[in-house]
Amino acid sequence: MAPPLESPPAPTEIEISLFGPAFGESLVIHIGQGKWIIVDSCIGPGPEKYPIPLAYLKTLNVDVGSKVELVIASHWHDDHIRGLAQVLEESKIASFACPAVMAGKEFLSLKELYEHSDVRHNSGINEYTRIFNILSARGTHAQRALASSRLLNSVAGKEGSFFNVELWALSPTHAAMDAYIKQLVKPITEQGPQRRITNLKPNDTAMVLQLIAGADSALLGSDMENHGASGWGFILDAPGRPPQMSSSYKVAHHGSASGDHPITWSGLLNPQPFAFVTPFHNGRVRLPTAADIARIKGLTDKSYITAVPPRELKSRSLPRSVQRTIDQNLVKIWTSYSSSGHIRFRFTPGTPMTREVSLFRGATKL
Repeated sequence: MAPPLESPPAPTEIEISLFGPAFGESLVIHIGQGKWIIVDSCIGPGPEKYPIPLAYLKTLNVDVGSKVELVIASHWHDDHIRGLAQVLEESKIASFACPAVMAGKEFLSLKELYEHSDVRHNSGINEYTRIFNILSARGTHAQRALASSRLLNSVAGKEGSFFNVELWALSPTHAAMDAYIKQLVKPITEQGPQRRITNLKPNDTAMVLQLIAGADSALLGSDMENHGASGWGFILDAPGRPPQMSSSYKVAHHGSASGDHPITWSGLLNPQPFAFVTPFHNGRVRLPTAADIARIKGLTDKSYITAVPPRELKSRSLPRSVQRTIDQNLVKIWTSYSSSGHIRFRFTPGTPMTREVSLFRGATKL
């Protein structure tokens, strides 16, 4: 029987906890000896609007201020960054890492432009501004992640049972950053603040991560899409990336076809990997689709999803005048779900028989 939700991992166990309540995604990772990493953030249900990764660690009685060593923003889409400033603020000793473009001079100019503007914005720039204000107050800087860069190197274990833990960024590329700046930052700095910063497609600046623990490896796909030389195609052929094949996979981009690359499953993953998906339901966009689920299940029989929203829910039909007011005021409407959705994957490095998946708060097998 799997340990209950409140039971912390053993000092020699790796834990990858994935949260996804249908709008939002976060990873909470135990790297051994009570040390943790948080990747992205989302907000829990209820009026308190508290970050899910912090709530989970406090359920385990983890001292967030002294035990979280690294906080990561894989990219700055709303569903991945909500609450991340509070996560960093409470993680007193943690360093912060993000795609290099988010810490570049062009993007910092964008932050400053909006910080001193009265334009109302809700695209994640508020969280981003708070994060960099926290870093400035601490006298530290963000780690600028690029393809094939190592973000963390640690040793875990005790009583002669030691293993090395490394965390690598497999993206983004310089080409992806240059394209991002041309499409987004330069036009805004030339024209002034816009009422909303549009998320660009494809999402080539998302940070794909690879966690290596001893002989084991996990691939964390973020929202990376399959797009030419800057997406999965580049990662497969990138010089300097770790050569280990992974036995578990946080499926990219909510399981969508745009985030899928067939060679990923044969070039980066072992056969029949554990596959973990978070859904994305916002307005008419509903991922993964039935076709996406069928494709994933055809690639592995060990696939899981954090939440399955009720099928009968349909997008609302509002009077035209009401919809126009919503659009003018940049209000977002999405369905609220009472479950945070939680997949917990634990294992002892080098011991495949210890790999165990536990499902909580609405998570289920595909």
